[in-house]
Amino acid sequence: MDDLLETIVPEAGVWMKVAELAKARGITRQSMSERVKKLEKGGHITTRKEGRFVLVNVPEFDVAVSAHGNGYAEQSANTKSNLDTNSSPELRKSQALKAGYDAEMARIKLEREQGKLLEIKEVERAATKIGLVIIRELEKLPSFARDIHNSAADESYSTIRSILRKVAHDCREAMAKELQKVSEDILKSNEEGK
Repeated sequence: MDDLLETIVPEAGVWMKVAELAKARGITRQSMSERVKKLEKGGHITTRKEGRFVLVNVPEFDVAVSAHGNGYAEQSANTKSNLDTNSSPELRKSQALKAGYDAEMARIKLEREQGKLLEIKEVERAATKIGLVIIRELEKLPSFARDIHNSAADESYSTIRSILRKVAHDCREAMAKELQKVSEDILKSNEEGK
């Protein structure tokens, strides 16, 4: 049974090829492909390549389109109704897929409720703000040239070292303040979104 589960769910989650997902949802492969690309670009779902196929994390897809479980429920029901008593491995495979799917849906729901899942756009905005803070602090470094030059003229290695330590400390402090603001903004937006 463990071998069966490993072949069905090689990584966390339940993954299906775009064509399989389209068939399960009763739409064309092209329509599904466009929908998947749009959802992935928006940061709502995860995909991965396997050879020439694109695999979609089905629970994430269902959460994104608010179609919680219909595809797998239908597939499971169809499989169960089409099986004869000699096909029990197919039934076990279908049940294992359904159990994996349900577990992944529960994980996504719990992590969303706990605020552990963030939209990719939120992370991108935060990373942009952080990047700007770092750039702003690094651009201040030339302003310390005169102090360093004056210290070098005195040939005082410890003075130069002190100045550089203060510069580094001030940069870290400024970045920490800005990062705290970014973190608070994210928490605030998550609270407002609940």
